[in-house]
Amino acid sequence: MGIQAKGERILLMFDVSASVLHKAENGGVPLSKIKDETLQLLAQLPINARFDIVQFVRNYKPFQKELIPATPANRETAKKWVESEWNESGQMPASGSGVVAPTPMA
Repeated sequence: MGIQAKGERILLMFDVSASVLHKAENGGVPLSKIKDETLQLLAQLPINARFDIVQFVRNYKPFQKELIPATPANRETAKKWVESEWNESGQMPASGSGVVAPTPMA
């Protein structure tokens, strides 16, 4: 998307709620475009970087439990995860595979 940044620890967090989905589409940037940009970014990560990806609505779905090295194998696994798990529905049921429902604070 034209933003240049440098870093060795990269956490990509995506709000995939319905409100963001609609605003992004109305702004001419559908989540499918953001997905494509994410895949391009993953391909360009330097090997000395560590990264993770998290999608969230109220619940969240992390790619990994912690930042992982940007090795070719990890980048390929992340690419497959993005391609299979990318959420454009605007919802994330708590019962979904890999979804974590936050514990309410008492």
